[in-house]
Amino acid sequence: MIVNCVNTTDDQGCNGGDPADVYEYIAANGVADSSCEQYVAHNLDKKSCSAIDQCKDCTWPPCPVGETCQDKCWAVDYKKHYVSLYYGFSGVNEMKAELYKNGPISCGIQATNQFE
Repeated sequence: MIVNCVNTTDDQGCNGGDPADVYEYIAANGVADSSCEQYVAHNLDKKSCSAIDQCKDCTWPPCPVGETCQDKCWAVDYKKHYVSLYYGFSGVNEMKAELYKNGPISCGIQATNQFE
């Protein structure tokens, strides 16, 4: 859902994104748990996020690799989970302090060709 719905306007999709955008989206729209739609490692062919892109169920057997099989799937209702507070910080000491005080954090890095 995050790849499908958060990155529809900036063309990032599976190619990256900004964790801050994810938290902003979840605060405003909510997010489903991971059983709602599994990550399939491909970008949507459209610039919108419809109900089926957020949570779906599909008929058996599973779709063959390389196919989307959307015609065998349908949108389903789901419980939405929200974040009530999110903020940014940077630096090693700030990350350590945040981990100690509040637990897990999310991080983003600029992974350029030189990085790889």
